[in-house]
Amino acid sequence: MSINVRLQVDDAETLLDHRSVQSEPTERKHADARRPCLYCGDVARAKTAEHVVQHGVGGRACLHDEVCEDCNTRVFSPLDGHLVRLVHDLLCRTHPDVALSRNPLRGHHVVQRDQEQGVWLTVRLDERMRSHSPDQLIHLGDRNWQMSFDASVDADPEARQRQFIHELRAVSADDLSVVIVSDCDPPIEPAIVRSSPNKFAVRASTLEIAECLRRKILEERVFATDPLAMSELREQTIENPMVHVRFSIHDGSIRRALAKMALNTVCLTLGSDVARDGAFDAVRRFAFEGHEDDGEVVSLVEAEATQLRYAATLMCPPNHHAVRIEAAPDGMKALLVLYQRPIAIIQLTTVTWSDTFVMALFNYKRGATPLIYRQRYLAPLPGDKEWSELSGIF
Repeated sequence: MSINVRLQVDDAETLLDHRSVQSEPTERKHADARRPCLYCGDVARAKTAEHVVQHGVGGRACLHDEVCEDCNTRVFSPLDGHLVRLVHDLLCRTHPDVALSRNPLRGHHVVQRDQEQGVWLTVRLDERMRSHSPDQLIHLGDRNWQMSFDASVDADPEARQRQFIHELRAVSADDLSVVIVSDCDPPIEPAIVRSSPNKFAVRASTLEIAECLRRKILEERVFATDPLAMSELREQTIENPMVHVRFSIHDGSIRRALAKMALNTVCLTLGSDVARDGAFDAVRRFAFEGHEDDGEVVSLVEAEATQLRYAATLMCPPNHHAVRIEAAPDGMKALLVLYQRPIAIIQLTTVTWSDTFVMALFNYKRGATPLIYRQRYLAPLPGDKEWSELSGIF
């Protein structure tokens, strides 16, 4: 059940124009560091803990004093999010450790159509897939806005409206995100959604519309003059709502996140100096910038690669992720295995280092120190026999 309120805004500055705008760059923090960033080479910015295997899949091991704050948060965090969603929602969705806790709509913006009002509402789905509507302001055109509340929340709508506007006027750039939902029919209306206390999301059908509204909010040009006039409250229940979820696969971002995981493992297991060697410049540039200098850096493993999947299951014990690095005829490559499923093969170098071998196992349940094998033949490793029978994999 939701409460819808029609609002009239007298402030002309609230009118949305759809001109293209650019976000202001965020301020960067600077600090002395002992060595250049592994990816961008900057020596001034502070270093932060960089997860070797993404935290979203249970990775606990970190690199310290290797990756700058800007690369970690601005460059790599969005890439990691795309990879984690792909692994959880598609590649490994049937694995017991994923399926038991998996919310198939995690990380996706969910909307449902209110047919009577003729608007799209942003909703949250609980564990029983029941929809709940967060407080939101929907732009209906000109100076008209509709405020929607969830009637199941016991609070005075007028007080909630005042709190909404009060928090919106004080919101910071870091607490105001942008969500693009471009494939609704009819097109989705721009909206301001209160995602949590003092945090909001600007929802729109295009980046230009969303950024325009976001800029006006940050410049305090939305609802700046006064208060919204609240019309008569009306409760309604949406029966059998159509829920619209947008699933996107960002192939380039996912492949860059995988390249970063492979180079991070090199740094963890073979050392910082090795990872900074010029032989790794191609994979480093690909992870940082997305440019493939000469040939494909990351090859995703197809679902039909049954022999490879069987070998990966043997070499990667339960509750672990694995990264296997070894020499190949055309250089050094890495196999990445998450939840016992081979995800990708990474071309680390085009230089053959014949004596290099690393098998790193990361326990995502216990968070223990990674198990690292550097000598392949000191003791038989799980899956080695099956792996050696896969001619041409590396």
